[in-house]
Amino acid sequence: MLVVQEIDDRLTDLHLPWHDILATQRAADWQGRLSSEYEGRREPCRGRDQVRRRHALLRTLGTPGT
Repeated sequence: MLVVQEIDDRLTDLHLPWHDILATQRAADWQGRLSSEYEGRREPCRGRDQVRRRHALLRTLGTPGT
């Protein structure tokens, strides 16, 4: 399944419910790591910006280890 990555300027992911995903991981006492990569539209600097936004979004949600 291909999910287009789209995180806006307010750090809202328009496709993935990160708050729910992280809550599920915490409830399961998940001890793994998250890895980010970009697989969206090929435009200059877009990939770097979207990964930066995802990392900022996860920090606002209190991802362990950030």
